[in-house]
Amino acid sequence: IVYMGWCEAREQDPLQDRVYSPTFLALRGSCLYKFLAPPVTTWDWTRAEKTFSIYEIMCKILK
Repeated sequence: IVYMGWCEAREQDPLQDRVYSPTFLALRGSCLYKFLAPPVTTWDWTRAEKTFSIYEIMCKILK
């Protein structure tokens, strides 16, 4: 695990200009995991809200 911590994610809301919600991010190996709460057990890693490949993220940034 390279990084674990809370951040604020901007949500898409047509009624309000800026809506932020707390999100827990973890960088593990070549994947970035997005959680609603920090993972405590090994099983929690399989229940991530969203998983991104680092290669996928870098390709989107470089486009």
